[in-house]
Parts: sequence; C-alpha cells; structure tokens
Amino acid sequence: MALVTAHDALKYTLRREQSQFSEEAERLATQAAYIAANPPIDGRKVSGDITRLTGA
Repeated sequence: MALVTAHDALKYTLRREQSQFSEEAERLATQAAYIAANPPIDGRKVSGDITRLTGA
C-alpha cells in the first residue's frame, strides 16, 4: 500500500482547487460575454441577467 504524505495531499488539494477556480472563472467569463452582447431591453437601466447575478 502506498503512503500518502502531507506533501502529496497538499499538492492534490491545490491542483483540485486551481482546477475548480479555473472552471468557475471560465463560467463567469462566458456569462459576462453573454451579458455584454445582450444589452438591457428598452425601458430598463440594467440587463435582467445582471440583476439576477447581483441578487437584486
């Protein structure tokens, strides 16, 4: 049975977190591009997408 060292565990955790961070950044960039390409409809100051993202 292979031993797992603290170094191995930390290395795995950091790689996983970096991967998750990258995926989330890509998802947010896609959303931002969509919002930028779809301005608010007439009579609104902000896009409904921005309103949903901000929780307002």
